[in-house]
Amino acid sequence: MHHLQPLSLVGEPRPYDPATDLIPLCPNCHRAVHTRRPVPWTPEELRGKLSSD
Repeated sequence: MHHLQPLSLVGEPRPYDPATDLIPLCPNCHRAVHTRRPVPWTPEELRGKLSSD
């Protein structure tokens, strides 16, 4: 599961709603979105990068 809002950028702990705050990604895609730091690629940005190559 991938948090849509990076946990490192959250000021204080808060409850998460899996329906709106998390997205399922395969292990390869999850690693790929985290290749950009400090803010990971969004799934849409990653999809665009993969389709343009």
